[in-house]
Amino acid sequence: SRAEATPGDLDATFGTGGVVSTTVGTTSSGRATVLQPDGKIVVAGVSNGFFLLLRYRPDGTLDADFGSGGIVTTPIGDSATAAALVRQADGKLVVAGTSTSSGQPSFALVRYDDDGTPDAGFGSAGIVTTPLPGAAAYALVQQADDKLVAAGTSNAGDGGEITLIRYTMNGSLDATFGTGGVVTTSLGSNPDVAYAVALQPDQQIVACGRNSSGQFALARYDTNGTLDATFGTGGVSGTSAFGASCHALALQSDGKIVGVGSGVMGGSFPSVIAAVVRVAGDGTLDPAFVTNQPLYYSSGVRIFASSFGQSYQVPRAVTVDSAGRTIFAGVYAVNMFPGVPHVVYSYSFYAARLNADGTGDATFPLRSWPAASGFGGASALLLHPDHKAVAVGTDSRVAVVRFLTGL
Repeated sequence: SRAEATPGDLDATFGTGGVVSTTVGTTSSGRATVLQPDGKIVVAGVSNGFFLLLRYRPDGTLDADFGSGGIVTTPIGDSATAAALVRQADGKLVVAGTSTSSGQPSFALVRYDDDGTPDAGFGSAGIVTTPLPGAAAYALVQQADDKLVAAGTSNAGDGGEITLIRYTMNGSLDATFGTGGVVTTSLGSNPDVAYAVALQPDQQIVACGRNSSGQFALARYDTNGTLDATFGTGGVSGTSAFGASCHALALQSDGKIVGVGSGVMGGSFPSVIAAVVRVAGDGTLDPAFVTNQPLYYSSGVRIFASSFGQSYQVPRAVTVDSAGRTIFAGVYAVNMFPGVPHVVYSYSFYAARLNADGTGDATFPLRSWPAASGFGGASALLLHPDHKAVAVGTDSRVAVVRFLTGL
């Protein structure tokens, strides 16, 4: 009889043994994903400098009713890279990222109808660009009033600020937000960046990324774009946990905020490590999170470290399940020549799960799935209602991995 599946096992009903790879152009990768109510999976990314959008049926085959054989590519300016994706209540899809035209970078958004056609009612032929010096957009969220907030960075001021831009339903800048729709936050003299953004039930905006000191940073904004003075120090919370940088965040139902990121642990062979941070609603580190574990920097921070610098871990996506457990996914690499730092790594998709208190879940320890090309990893993660999970990224192609999580 078939062995009973365990959390972290690949889903054999999806693609080939749980994995789907799609080649689009000479190079392509997946950066973001959403799940439709009908079980179809939409992936946004980049192909040959174009925005890329793909839709898969629940079994992993491309959906022929979407774009051209399940694939849509959209040129914007001279080149463009998609980084974020949301699905609106009417089924329309909005992709956000960065475009460049004549050397000028912009926040770029494209809205598509359900069949993959650019929506003529949004911006110009479905496309909106907002040029700013040093602009790069990494995240997108939709508010309850259908306005869109994109997050990233720009260097209009001292060389790099966390940057939020809010757009109305038709793609125009929202004048009620910040200055003409744009909010910038400088945390020091060096570049600051937001890699992820989330919306609380009260519509406050939470962004996470890296501050100018190279630290894990969280910032919370009121609905008009001003920093929330009740959060952290003047609206900003951070930790110097091994110089960690926050790549993704998730909101718990109790108001706590979970962020995942990477940092560096020193030694003879420095390791790139994974850090999971949980803060309370006021931005302070949660003392109930892994206070009794051997590998942590302080209360509220969980560190996944390796000995002798033989691995490289960068979580790029996170979600919290109905039981309050944290699942994160990203890039996991193993040194092919132990004892020799930074020579040749084999890169894989990986995922792991923590219990609600931050302790490692013994039923779902770190699991990795080697990329076919030897170079790959996950950039996005979602949960199905049936407790399966989908990780999206690259293995030199667009890669989608579906695995089991149990109850």
